[in-house]
Amino acid sequence: MSFLRRLFRRERREVVAFIDIGARRVVGAYVYYVGNSVPIVVYTKVVAIRVQTGEEHSVTMLGALTELCSAMETEGIPTVLRGVGRRGVDSTLISIDAPWQETAIHHVHVVKEKPFLFTAELVAEAVAGVSAPQPGRVFTDASVIGTVLNGYSMRAPYGKRVRRATTVVLTSSLDEKLSQDILDVVGKMTVAKQPALIAGTSLRYQALRVVFAHETEALILDATGPLPEVALVRNGLLAAVSETPESLGGETGVTSDDFMRAFAEIAKQYPLPRTIFLLARFDQMDDMQKKLSAVAFGAFWLSENPPRIIPLLTSNMTGLVKQMTTNPPDLPLLLMALYYRYLDKQ
Repeated sequence: MSFLRRLFRRERREVVAFIDIGARRVVGAYVYYVGNSVPIVVYTKVVAIRVQTGEEHSVTMLGALTELCSAMETEGIPTVLRGVGRRGVDSTLISIDAPWQETAIHHVHVVKEKPFLFTAELVAEAVAGVSAPQPGRVFTDASVIGTVLNGYSMRAPYGKRVRRATTVVLTSSLDEKLSQDILDVVGKMTVAKQPALIAGTSLRYQALRVVFAHETEALILDATGPLPEVALVRNGLLAAVSETPESLGGETGVTSDDFMRAFAEIAKQYPLPRTIFLLARFDQMDDMQKKLSAVAFGAFWLSENPPRIIPLLTSNMTGLVKQMTTNPPDLPLLLMALYYRYLDKQ
């Protein structure tokens, strides 16, 4: 490309619709991207899931999702037009959290005596070889979240000759009918473009790799909803996930016992690292830190010394995501915006 063509080439501009579906609320946003610039959150909306007596949780959730999508069209699109001069949406990404989805991590190994070329085709075979979900459920996400070549984690693995390769695949399954219902509701938005589903656990792990790239041994405690999830990162790769069943989620919010149960599930399989990333809504962070400090960590480590707790704050996101809207920052949405920005660079 000539110098003049590079000089006058227009940067790619797009508006992406994000929706996060949790246990007690659904949230949506429009985020504006210009080339490699910092993404701008233009509009956000939160709708609570208020379960009524005798009504199925999923029915209430779909009602809240319908309300959210309506607001994103009637309020959000005019806001985007006024803010950045764009009329449409280029992509739609839907993040699904517990209790709607179930997450599993698979390690697919290839070992040969002679060196072989690691290619995208081998990764595709690894994903295709993952066991099918249980009857009545569908995979909403099958993400390759890491590769290990000859014992070393690689972010750019293709084209290398190796003898041992491990592909780490995260799958998320969802009730088949509910999956279709979600896509139907979002698909009725006239601005929605090819809505795609992803597991919230996978998305937030990949976003945190950008914010804390140097942290390779850690626990990620997601307390953004009433059902805490714990993910274990070993050697920079997601190794295990513990999700709290909906039957154990209390109406009064997360407790120290909830944290204890989640850590104990991971500890059954792996030794726990002493670094914990705490994800919580910004207005609840202080309360969550107090509850986390009350956990009896001596049950997991020989030492009584407390672990290093790193709360994810708005200050951690400075320079990574900007906010145009006057609504309070929402952590799941900020991480979605960050994930999409680096989607092609993982």
